[in-house]
Amino acid sequence: MDQIAQYYEGYDEESRLIKDNSHKVEFITTIHTLDDKIKKGARILEVGARTGRYSFYYLDEGHAVTALDIVPKNVEIMKEKLKQSMQGIYPNLIQILLTLFYV
Repeated sequence: MDQIAQYYEGYDEESRLIKDNSHKVEFITTIHTLDDKIKKGARILEVGARTGRYSFYYLDEGHAVTALDIVPKNVEIMKEKLKQSMQGIYPNLIQILLTLFYV
């Protein structure tokens, strides 16, 4: 597991799905496929969430999302995104939700 985490630690996952049109199409196609299958308000567990691109999309859509990743850098990016998305809203909830990333 450490070798896998080390490999992805040096990978720029945050820009992967937005760096060019083919990767943008990958994100749009995946979302389009999943949106038809995920019920409103569903609870979603994303294992290998990387930096949470899909997780935050579904969080914004009103789903309860738990995102897991083994790469510490990716977890930190998700934590920062969560802080920014909830800034000024339910400050105690932020700390509770952040603990979910360390399962």
